[in-house]
Amino acid sequence: MKKLIILLLFVPLISFGQTPDEHYDSAVGKFQTGDYSGALYHWNKLIELFPDFPDNYYNRGMTKGKLKDIYGEIRDYTKAIELNPDYASAYYNRGNAKGGNGTLFICTRK
Repeated sequence: MKKLIILLLFVPLISFGQTPDEHYDSAVGKFQTGDYSGALYHWNKLIELFPDFPDNYYNRGMTKGKLKDIYGEIRDYTKAIELNPDYASAYYNRGNAKGGNGTLFICTRK
């Protein structure tokens, strides 16, 4: 009985999944080989683990763009910008995504 209690105390400390570094390496590797759905899975896992890290949203946005999920891509770039207002690449890619989705955005000057 004592062994069972000790085992139950330590089981939650054992990680059966991938580490954040392994998720990152898998995401990058899958993206580079064109397995965008696989990369998306790993970016989602990293966002679950680190929801306040803007690079995860940026990279997931690039992946969604490859999957033709333009609105998801724009949302992820926007989230990256919310987390880091100085994220120039996110502004640039969001602008390209908005311009490439078939929607005409009109700018007016006051």
